[in-house]
Amino acid sequence: MKTLRWILVCCIALTCAAACQRSKDDKEKTGEEKVKVTVASKLFTESVILGSVLERLAETVGAEAEHKAQLGATQILWQAVLRGDLDAYIDYTGTLMRETFAQENFTTIEQVSEKMAELGLKMSKPIGFNNTYAFGTLSTTAEERGLTKISDLQGHPDLKFGFSNEFMHRSDGWTPLKATYQLPQTDVKGLEHELAYRALETSQIDLTDLYTTDAKIQRYDLTVLEDDLNFFPKYYAVVIYRADLEERAPEVVEAFLKLENALTESQMTALNAKSELESMNEKVIAAEFVQERFPDLTSGKTETP
Repeated sequence: MKTLRWILVCCIALTCAAACQRSKDDKEKTGEEKVKVTVASKLFTESVILGSVLERLAETVGAEAEHKAQLGATQILWQAVLRGDLDAYIDYTGTLMRETFAQENFTTIEQVSEKMAELGLKMSKPIGFNNTYAFGTLSTTAEERGLTKISDLQGHPDLKFGFSNEFMHRSDGWTPLKATYQLPQTDVKGLEHELAYRALETSQIDLTDLYTTDAKIQRYDLTVLEDDLNFFPKYYAVVIYRADLEERAPEVVEAFLKLENALTESQMTALNAKSELESMNEKVIAAEFVQERFPDLTSGKTETP
């Protein structure tokens, strides 16, 4: 009798399992599978972390997310989202105004937003912090040369400059800045951003471009020079996403927009430090941030990659 009952229990269990599998298969056949969302990041740490945050946010609302980490420089991501190869990425208001739409001579971010709408794109409000460009040098060099602001560089034509390759060619980069400040330096080279710190440390260069949320400013004891002519605009981080994503995955867009005003400059610097100074994986950093900052999205989803 007990054997018969056991057989019946097993049969019921197998029937339920088969029914669940059929239900899953039916959903896939009827197009009810997970929405697929593709995000991307640029070539520097902060962008990779924020790209991972977008990926994690999409996953928390049930989407199947792919993060194309370190896909390339600004124009590569911009063209990809225009084509529809990407659904979203994080960019900066200063980059949009001075680089992406440089020919438009926009003076407000509202003008940028209106132009993007014509292209089938949308932009969030700032996610909370301004990560502008800056010039940095070793504090010992700054003290020896009396450097506190960019204009001070006019009196030191022998200084060797090394800038990230993208900064060398941007419309808000080296060439227009040199003209604005009338800088005389001629020993100027392009290099990978991550190599600039070691080059400073070994005296191969005397000055480089920085991001103001860069955790390595403190690690390498760098002095950030004041932009006394206000050359650099505000670089507020924003989410760029395709307008059609609101129809395809409204829950994902809603999750992305939770980032508005969610991160201060010091908090972003701390996240960068976890990667650059503590060698923590960017996916783990992003998962921990989303879990701590948005518990309403992650309740019951405490796992990290």
